[in-house]
Amino acid sequence: EADKERLTASMPRIRDAVIIYLSDRSVEELRGSEGLVRMKESLYQRLRELVPEARLRALYISDFVVQ
Repeated sequence: EADKERLTASMPRIRDAVIIYLSDRSVEELRGSEGLVRMKESLYQRLRELVPEARLRALYISDFVVQ
């Protein structure tokens, strides 16, 4: 529960980091399962850096749309 509160309190910083990360990527970099795996790994590492005191077990992508 404490980890959830830490992540919730950090959501503005997390959201900003995700938007910045995705805005630097091309469609080709995100295409296919390998692209999604690389994206998840990179975002997971960024989350660990942004909120080091929270225990993160996994990052799940529930929706993904490229326009």
